[in-house]
Amino acid sequence: MKNLKKNISFALLKAIGDAFPDAALPSGDEVAQTLEYPPDETMGDIAFPCFKFSRTLRKAPPAIAAAIAEIGRASCRERG
Repeated sequence: MKNLKKNISFALLKAIGDAFPDAALPSGDEVAQTLEYPPDETMGDIAFPCFKFSRTLRKAPPAIAAAIAEIGRASCRERG
């Protein structure tokens, strides 16, 4: 499970960098430590609360989540 979190954290870090190119990026370890398991399995397998990064990225958490989600969707479309 540790490798899964590590892989997801690297993908999230890339998405954050793509979405906010002028912002100071958090470290991979910071991102990995933020990942958590949702309280209800219908909410997904792993959650990435954006609150911790809102000050650093100077965006509201919903804006961060939306930007990361759009990067993820675009990446999935590219892969086919």
